Amino acid sequence: MPSAMTKKPASRSEIGLMAGSSTWGGYRPIPTLKRTLNEFLFVNDCTLSMNRFSTACRHFGLTISTKKTEVLHQPAPQKTYTEPTIVAEGEIPKAVDKFTYLGSTLSRSVNIDDEVDTCIAKASSAFGQLQELVWERRGVKLSTKLKMYKAVILPTLLYACGAWTVYECHANKLNRFYMNCLRRLLKNTWQAKVPDTDVLSQAGLPSIYTLLWRAQVSWAGHLVRMPDIGLPKRLFYEELVEGKHTQGEQKKCFKDTLKVSLKSFGTDPESGKILVQIAPPGKAVSAKVLPLSSRAGL
Repeated sequence: MPSAMTKKPASRSEIGLMAGSSTWGGYRPIPTLKRTLNEFLFVNDCTLSMNRFSTACRHFGLTISTKKTEVLHQPAPQKTYTEPTIVAEGEIPKAVDKFTYLGSTLSRSVNIDDEVDTCIAKASSAFGQLQELVWERRGVKLSTKLKMYKAVILPTLLYACGAWTVYECHANKLNRFYMNCLRRLLKNTWQAKVPDTDVLSQAGLPSIYTLLWRAQVSWAGHLVRMPDIGLPKRLFYEELVEGKHTQGEQKKCFKDTLKVSLKSFGTDPESGKILVQIAPPGKAVSAKVLPLSSRAGL
């Protein structure tokens, strides 16, 4: 029933964004000309979609809870933000600057600033809760502490990082927390002036930049293996039919960071099919540990 309810509002709707197929790395996996993406709508389109969704809910005997409903408007670059006004069940839901969806933080600024801050805060909280139980507990071997760090802290810190569009400022912020935790586990004080490369060597762990690149390549391999109907794959290989670039440097997208990751692993980024070979299903990404100074392109 949930599937039928969500499909009903868009069954006779022509609103949305038009997208056409494009190539990446000379590879065109989706043979289509144009199609409508109902998932990405403007404010007025969202209002019409909300009306249709409310009607569909009533047909299935359901009611939208406006107290639990929030509206997030992500304006286009260099566009003035205006608070959206969308009516649901005769009430106006609260407009917010960010909210959490499936563990990830979405913000109206359309970047991962808030997401990185949230991940660091959650990882810091988890690290603090294990302070007396594991990190400072006598009798616990360093190897055990590092395994706990890899099993608990790192997944929290880098949750869903494979789909991030990472800038150097984000990677550096993650690296500071990452290295501070390792120094505390290894009991390396700042007075000792131990280089980060030596800390990573003592811990037997790769740099945060390598972990980010591995996650991006792994997610890209999963994306390529998706069915052509999958929304992430459609967005990866398609481009908007309408619109134009603004003057000056453009914002980075996932493809930009992915190309840097592929180059870092010695792979030609112009070959789109190589992603399936890099990240086969059910296997971890096999990649060399990059030096700490390898930050180009972030």
